[in-house]
Amino acid sequence: MTTSSRTKRRAAILAVAIGLVLAAGLSVSALSTTVEPALTSARSGIVIDADTQEPLAGVQVVARWWHSSVNRFPPIGHGSAGGFANCLHREVAKTDDSGRYTLPAVVGAVPVESKVDLSHKDSYSWQLDAYRVGYYSATDGGSEHVPHPPASRSADDTSVSVEPLRLKKDNRPREERIAYLSGWGLDFSCKWVTTEPVPFIADMYDEAFRLACMSGAPTGALMVAKLRKDARSAMPPLPKDVAQGLDELQGRYRPNEVVSQDDNARACELLTKAKEVAP
Repeated sequence: MTTSSRTKRRAAILAVAIGLVLAAGLSVSALSTTVEPALTSARSGIVIDADTQEPLAGVQVVARWWHSSVNRFPPIGHGSAGGFANCLHREVAKTDDSGRYTLPAVVGAVPVESKVDLSHKDSYSWQLDAYRVGYYSATDGGSEHVPHPPASRSADDTSVSVEPLRLKKDNRPREERIAYLSGWGLDFSCKWVTTEPVPFIADMYDEAFRLACMSGAPTGALMVAKLRKDARSAMPPLPKDVAQGLDELQGRYRPNEVVSQDDNARACELLTKAKEVAP
């Protein structure tokens, strides 16, 4: 066999080997992006007071389903070398008098990534959040959000039962609670590039407004103004003079800069006017 023939044969063997490796990789990759049935099944749970252990009625519960990937193999797929997280679907429910809520099955709402991921880093998960006036989440060490709370599958595999979600009364200073509310409104969203408020964002705004402007000396009013703008697609438009006045006030300050007492008072005047002229 000539040197040229041996070289060609080695190249052919190498090509076959590479093809087998890629085929195996594609097969494993398909398995790495499957979604467990329980992830998309209907689910139910209860929300309780962390101190009294009593059920809480009227709690807004938000569930979001995620597709995330870390260090995807470029250039296959999308995102960057640092990975990404996409919110695929959102459901909102409200607890009844016994503190219970139900979320429907979301089969079909969580499509499996169809592109090849040779590093097998795709994952699908869900996240639970809740809001009630004067409360914050005491689950998961007191953080505002509960990532992927445990859930046990039912015998017939059609629904899952979620561990109790615990809320705790928020006794922090007014301005801390206002900051919590104003920064949390869009965290319930399933879209990062557009304002997509939850149905109850008006309730969050009302709580923040009362704390800022009706519970003592005005404080945190510009944070409330930001929340009001974030809720613009779910609330009546601001009167033109109110919107201009708030823009002017907000333009005076950099993020996290201390707002003067006079400007807090002026912002409260404008926000109060907006509420008085609302239909």
